[in-house]
Order: sequence, then C-alpha cells, then structure tokens
Amino acid sequence: MLKIILLGLSGSIDSWALGAAYQAADIKIPWTTKGIVAFISGITSLVAVLLGDGLGRVINPYYIQMAGGVVLILIGARTLWSVITGKKGKNYDTDASKTIEPLEGIVLGGVLASDSFCAGLSLCTMGTAAYAFPFVAGVLTFLFLVLAEKRIRCGRFCDYFAGVVLAAIGFVQMAGL
Repeated sequence: MLKIILLGLSGSIDSWALGAAYQAADIKIPWTTKGIVAFISGITSLVAVLLGDGLGRVINPYYIQMAGGVVLILIGARTLWSVITGKKGKNYDTDASKTIEPLEGIVLGGVLASDSFCAGLSLCTMGTAAYAFPFVAGVLTFLFLVLAEKRIRCGRFCDYFAGVVLAAIGFVQMAGL
C-alpha cells in the first residue's frame, strides 16, 4: 500500500505546483473544474491499472514490471530535468478568461494524468490492491489543487519530490524488491 501512496503522491503532486502557478497568475480553477481534473486522473489511472492487469495475463508480469520501472525512471528523469532547466508549463487558460473552464479542465486533467497512467501500468503485479491507486490518484490530485488555492506552497520541492520518487520506485521495481 505504501507503493500505491507514494506513486499517487508523485503522480499527482504536479497538480499542486500547477495550481500554485495559476494562483500566482491570478487564474482561478473553480471547484467543478478541480473535480473534472481529479476525475480524469482517477479514470486514467483506472484504465492504466486495467491495462496493466490485462497485459499481465498475456505477457509475463516480470517484463511488464521491468518496462514499468524503466518508464518510471524516465518520467522521474524528465521531471528532474524540467526542474533543473527551469522549463515552464503550458497555460491551459486558452480563452484568457483568467478561469480554467471545465472544457479546459478536461485537457489539463489529461496532461496531469500522464504520470499517473504510467504509474498505474507498473502496478500489474500488485493484484487487487492496485485498484486502490485510481482512487488515491484522483483524491490527491483534487487535494493538491485545493492546497494550491489556499496559497499553501510547495515550491520546487514538489517537482524534485515527484522526480526523485518516480525514479526511485522505478529502480526498486526493476530490482524486484
């Protein structure tokens, strides 16, 4: 269960950083949009867990676990590289209304869920416990968006945390621990 919580944290914490950046730019994310983003994160994670479970029935789970470990390491490295190089995120307020509308939230949710999707795939060897991951990912995404609104800052720590944890879990997964 600790692995699921850590993957949920590392896959969702970028929503905190993104929410804080929008808060600083005076762009609002209404409760409805937060719910949509969290729902998409949860559903995307569920699809990943289902896909990983299905692949685990056809392909040796060892190979899926190894591939999942490599993907987690690559995502962690990409996250850390973005932090180190100071790469800025995209602004999803496409109509410049200073509010992330529900339709914009759908796109934002899909982008934020990409890390959770890869993490969900890597849980193929956890059996039914993996089905807690979509719930954890959705709830944490919503919670982090709310924390950002409350001006609780995580700073660059969030980005470093996500990258390091994803890479570390990838290495542990590849080692079979």
